[in-house]
Parts: sequence; C-alpha cells; structure tokens
Amino acid sequence: MCHNDINIDNMLLTDTTLDIIDWEFAGYNDPGYDFGRVIAGLEYEADEPKIQEILEAYFGRPATEKEHLHWMAYSAIHNWYYVGWALYKESIGESSRDWMLFFFKQSKKLAEWCLPRYERSYGEIY
Repeated sequence: MCHNDINIDNMLLTDTTLDIIDWEFAGYNDPGYDFGRVIAGLEYEADEPKIQEILEAYFGRPATEKEHLHWMAYSAIHNWYYVGWALYKESIGESSRDWMLFFFKQSKKLAEWCLPRYERSYGEIY
C-alpha cells in the first residue's frame, strides 16, 4: 500500500508522533514511488549518504545495489510524472513553470544516474 502523494503538507508532526494524512490517492503501487516523492524536494546526489540512510531505514538493512537502482529509477519516474502535472497546470492557466523545471531537472539527473547502471546490469537497451 502506498500513499502516492506523500509530502510535507500531508504530515502532522508533534513532539511524539508523525501522522500521515490525506489518503485520497492511496492504493497499490511500488513503494519506490513514495520514496521518489519523499526525496523529490531534496537537492541530492543519488549516492548521497542520506539516500542510503533512508533506504536502510526502510529495509532494516543496507540496500543492495539492485534495490538502490530500482528505487532511484522510481524516483526518476515520479519526477517525470510531476513534469506532466506541471504541464497540465500550465494548460489551465496556473503558473507552475518553476516546478516543471525543477522536476524536469531532477528526472533528467536521476535518469542519467540510472541508465548506465541498468545497461551494466542488463545490457544496452537501445
């Protein structure tokens, strides 16, 4: 089960609890999608220790190279989805240029990180 819209606006943090709200988009999905949303707003490099820390917290152990790659690829997919969202917002007259450029750059950076690793693992795909 995934939230599918997890972000700081959908979290209530107190001194003792963290509650996640607004479950309207929740459903079955790869958990990498929620991971992609969590790190989408961060300026990061894919090998950053914080990424490893988040994955280790989720898995309860260090992520394998294949798991790390899978989750980073889902992060690229997540960011590309939000490029489409921003384009839609622009089409209905809502300014979202900054978001569109941000998510595009993040998606491109992640794809550039992921593709050579997939090619090494599975062979060239094009």
